[in-house]
Amino acid sequence: MHTKGIGLTINDILRNQIHPIISFTKQSALIQATAGITMIMFLIGFINGILSLITFQNKELRKVGCGLYLLASSITSLLTITTFAIKFWFTVLIQLHSTIRSSILRIDCAFLGPVLKLCLYLDGWLNACVAFERSVNVSKGVQFDKKRSIHAARWIILILPIFIIGTIVHEPIHHELFEYKL
Repeated sequence: MHTKGIGLTINDILRNQIHPIISFTKQSALIQATAGITMIMFLIGFINGILSLITFQNKELRKVGCGLYLLASSITSLLTITTFAIKFWFTVLIQLHSTIRSSILRIDCAFLGPVLKLCLYLDGWLNACVAFERSVNVSKGVQFDKKRSIHAARWIILILPIFIIGTIVHEPIHHELFEYKL
């Protein structure tokens, strides 16, 4: 499978490193180290996401829009790290078992990749919203309207994923599966 675009995909990076039909325990040290690092990242990211989610469940912290943005960011962080781990293992298993049908490969192209991009982009935009609201809060001072901030944050959190999906929907639709022949 091959993707044209800016940057490298996990598939591009791992394709030549994983030897098909050889068990995972007999793969190179690079692949095993990458798997270990991925699982450490997943564990730390998952714990961080859960703790952030618990923290921003507190209603006191959600009296302004920043709290809502940070709660949503906690959720997207959990989704991002989980999707990344799934995509990594999906890629490893696809490369290990070269007899996988193309319909299964399309799951990666049409679902996992776009969901991972959506989560990454959404988290970045949510962090930008936090920064913007904090700067508005500082500039307005005591005249900052908390109710208006919460109302705007709710709408932005609902609308933002729709806009992001609109910018990446073309990728899975126009994605073609290309098989390398040796």
